[in-house]
Amino acid sequence: MKKTIQQDFFTRLDVIYKNMDKIWNKTASACGFKCTGCAESCCETEFYHYTYIEKDYLLFGMNTFDHETIK
Repeated sequence: MKKTIQQDFFTRLDVIYKNMDKIWNKTASACGFKCTGCAESCCETEFYHYTYIEKDYLLFGMNTFDHETIK
């Protein structure tokens, strides 16, 4: 099956996000940031910082599921 431009784009974006996550986790660990489940940390704070591309990436991923699986 030939990849569409959209599939290729999101495949490359996935690599970027995974690298960002790896670097963030390494940096957070070095600075002593870790989830302890406390009520005063980011574990309990709603922080919406999504961009349009993140929304599109989420929708792209959701569209890969069988619709029966989502129900």
